[in-house]
Amino acid sequence: MEVFDSSSLKKYCECPRAYYWRYSRDLIPQSWEDSEPSYFEFGTAIHAALEDWYKHKENERAIEVFFDNWSDRLEDKIRTREKGEKLLKKYFSTYKDEPFELLDEPENRFCIDLGGHDFAGRIDLVVKWSGMNLVVDHKTSSRMGQNYYLQYRPDLQMSAYTLAAEELYDMPFEGVVINVLYFTSTKVDVDRDISYRDPWELSEAKD
Repeated sequence: MEVFDSSSLKKYCECPRAYYWRYSRDLIPQSWEDSEPSYFEFGTAIHAALEDWYKHKENERAIEVFFDNWSDRLEDKIRTREKGEKLLKKYFSTYKDEPFELLDEPENRFCIDLGGHDFAGRIDLVVKWSGMNLVVDHKTSSRMGQNYYLQYRPDLQMSAYTLAAEELYDMPFEGVVINVLYFTSTKVDVDRDISYRDPWELSEAKD
């Protein structure tokens, strides 16, 4: 049985044929042969830094984790070591005192049944915020606007993460905190919003 993760699930929903060539036949574009696109690796490096920060709350240590996981690329003038450091410092200063309580260690792996298929992934954080149990999902983005959060309603990945948290912790979860670190060529900033999951969305994800 094939195991889906967030990337393969998104690709399947977008285009089953593209999913088949990429994940069943393991064929990738020629431009990806030497390395993954820089936005993937930059986001992965930021995720690694945030994981370390939520474990230790040591700013410089987390920035070093980012440096260990990211090397600048000549073709990408936006995603740089300097930009990543500024982005993380902005995050650490903004959320020095979080409004939520961590319910577990960062980065929890899971594998659940989703409509007769195995869906595997990692939850960035699980938290209690204003009496609600929520999943936190870190996002890095070079685009941000008034409608940014609308792309997650509905969203199968976020519904699956909510279901996974309910199964892992045996308690109800209200939805997902979309935790965004965004940047342009001239600025960095952070923002977040709660994307609530309605019962119909969770039921649809199970099916």
